[in-house]
Formats: sequence, structure tokens, C-alpha cells
Amino acid sequence: MALQNNIAVVLGQKGCGKTSLVSMLIQEEMHRRNRLIILDTLNDYGEITPEAIAVTLDGLKKFGQNAAFRLRYTPKTEADLDTALSLGWEIENVLIVLDESGKWCSPSYMSPGLNSLLNYGRHKRLDALLVARRSIELHRTMTSQADTFYLFHSHEPRDVAYISASISVDVAETVPQLGRYEYVKFSYPDEMSRGKTRPLPETPGKTRTKPKSFLD
Repeated sequence: MALQNNIAVVLGQKGCGKTSLVSMLIQEEMHRRNRLIILDTLNDYGEITPEAIAVTLDGLKKFGQNAAFRLRYTPKTEADLDTALSLGWEIENVLIVLDESGKWCSPSYMSPGLNSLLNYGRHKRLDALLVARRSIELHRTMTSQADTFYLFHSHEPRDVAYISASISVDVAETVPQLGRYEYVKFSYPDEMSRGKTRPLPETPGKTRTKPKSFLD
């Protein structure tokens, strides 16, 4: 039997509800697995996923030896990111969430760790949930290897054209019509549906500037 992993991509500008959706997807996925690593690029997920323990790279190594864990790590450099991804590679059978994926790649470049995760992660049963603001900021491998997409409203011509050429014409026609907090889910080869998330509740005394199974 061929080895298979699952890769999902969430695309949306700030304030659209994508972090709320990601939080929901994480909670759903945790009902069926006990290994989670959130690579929290902007350190946004502390309040959103309080059950995930904030760790250093050493903490990833330590807790990664456990049978079950939910960990959150904030990489500062590309070397940090690739080291964290290599630890996930050693651990195996993990859901890896990467927020602000666009920071770690461009249309013409992707970190070696990301390349290994996307192209060879199936050999280690590494599933990935990649979160980004715009489709055009991503390396083509990230969209070509994805099984499922969640896309929020966009009317930017280049983004819509990219979605049409690389994901689906029907999705590209739907994305500009979406309202606030609405998204379209597309799974290959041609399964498409619409949904709606909600803004995360605000923490008392704090004002949020960015709102904070997907594998099926």
C-alpha cells in the first residue's frame, strides 16, 4: 500500500477568520490523534490553543519522546524552523501546523525543511496544516502537494488568477463572492463546499488586532 500523508492549506488576509478556523481544525484533529506541533511564527496561538505547551527547541526534543504531546514553538530564523521540522521528522506521526507560511518561502524559494515535509513527509506520517495570507506568496510545491484548501475572500486579481490556474476555476470564481468569515473548502479532485467560521472571543482587557477532520 502506498504511503500517504495529508496536507491542507488555509489562505486568507488578516481579520478574515482564518485563525479561528485553524483553531477549530486543530481541535477536531486532536480527537483522533495525540501528537501536535504548532510552529507559531508570530506567537499568536498561546491564548488560542492553551493546551499546547510553549517550548524551546530543547523542549521539542524532550517532549517529542512522549507518546502524546501538544507543543507550540516560535521559530525566529529559518534555521530554527528547519531544526523544528527535522525533529518532527524524527518523532513521526505528527500533525505540524505552520502559521504565516509565507514568511518561510517565496514563489522561487522554500526552506529545505519545508521541502522535505511536503515532498517526503508521507514516509514519516507527517501531516501538515499550512496557514498563509496570499496564494501568490507561496512556493508552487506548497499548493501542488496540498490535498485540501480553505480559502477566504479575495478580490486581488493576481491571487484569483493563481487560484484559477493552480487550484480550481470554480474556486477562483467563488472566492471574490465570499462574505466576512466565509470560506470555500476544496479537496482534490473536485469536491467543493462553503462554510463560515466566527471571530475568536476577545480576552477581557485586551483588543485583538487579528482574529485568531480538515484531513478528510
